[in-house]
Amino acid sequence: MFNKICKVVLGIVIAAVVLFGVYKILPGQFSGVIHQFFQELTDKNAKKIIEVYSGANVPDHKGVTFKAMLVENGSNPSWYVEEVSESAGTYKVHANAYKVTLEMEKPDGGDSNKVYTRAHVEIVMDVTYSSEKATIDSISVYINDELQDDFYEKAAFDVMCKNVQQ
Repeated sequence: MFNKICKVVLGIVIAAVVLFGVYKILPGQFSGVIHQFFQELTDKNAKKIIEVYSGANVPDHKGVTFKAMLVENGSNPSWYVEEVSESAGTYKVHANAYKVTLEMEKPDGGDSNKVYTRAHVEIVMDVTYSSEKATIDSISVYINDELQDDFYEKAAFDVMCKNVQQ
């Protein structure tokens, strides 16, 4: 009897290790969705935070939410929350979209544009959240893991919001 129980427990442990290994080697466009699912399942506060900030308007684009912008421009959008300080109510909200195509003009108006195809766009919002208020303190945009300066951040939002409004 004890031998059978040990075999069952060992089988469960081996299956869990294999599933975790598969999750870790999955590309971000698949692991992000899984990460979001389990975070929302286990952390109700994270689910509320994601609902609030995914529904927030993109700066300078009234009527276009971050969620609509990511859904319209990419595939497999995912959101997750990283706690910075629970006592201060500060968090980092990560929003990801994959296979995004962007064509942005250069700041000097040169001949060639900055073009991304099948890019990974990550928007990181430093936020303050409590039951009384929800504010976005700062926003950073990463395209293919490269932090964009203010000019290209605004240009990326302009291009992606234009696609939503068409």
